[in-house]
Amino acid sequence: TMNCLLKCVAKPQFDFGAEKAEHILDEMTRRRLKPDLISCVFALKAFLQSGSNADRILQRMHSSTRNIRTYNELLNFFATMKTPEAAVTAERLLDYMGEPTVVSYNTVLKAWSLSKDPQTMHRMWELYERMETKGIQMDRITYNTLFATFSKSRLPFGLNKAELILRSMEESTNFTTTKKNYSTILYGWIRIQELERASILMLRRLAACHHNSNLQPTSAEFHSIVTAWID
Repeated sequence: TMNCLLKCVAKPQFDFGAEKAEHILDEMTRRRLKPDLISCVFALKAFLQSGSNADRILQRMHSSTRNIRTYNELLNFFATMKTPEAAVTAERLLDYMGEPTVVSYNTVLKAWSLSKDPQTMHRMWELYERMETKGIQMDRITYNTLFATFSKSRLPFGLNKAELILRSMEESTNFTTTKKNYSTILYGWIRIQELERASILMLRRLAACHHNSNLQPTSAEFHSIVTAWID
């Protein structure tokens, strides 16, 4: 019953949803009913829909659950909302988790990558550095999510970060870089007329071919960079 009520007040048309959601949670506490995952999802959604600060709800959640699986499911819920507000809340949730796993961080990276926020790349890079600082072992999902966002950028900042991620992947014994990794960045530099950077990347790729022959550039890539210099 309580979860049904929370679901109702979480609908977009109710601008008073946050206030009502908190009232329902208070009533659950009074009746000694412990909020479950569904309760937390609808309560947080109500706060996000009404533009309210969700910190109070996050604090209540932290006092009622410390289950890492529950937190990760909540993070995944935020990612599916595809909004900057949801991504911010997902990132805040990391602070309430005792020891976030690589799955937790990957899901927050996903939330930012889907948010269409102008600060997406900066926020994702900060998370990447946070993972490095905390010694979180990154996996292929981490690198693929980061690379997919930065390598398609039309800004030097994004392509620079994509090259740093590519270098990190090359230095790891767990990952193998591909032609597509190099090609995506190469065409990115050509697209924004940073031809020196494109040429340096091509030289770096040719050097990498000594260790991995599968990275050999295609004739189309050579043609693209030569044509760009001529034009």
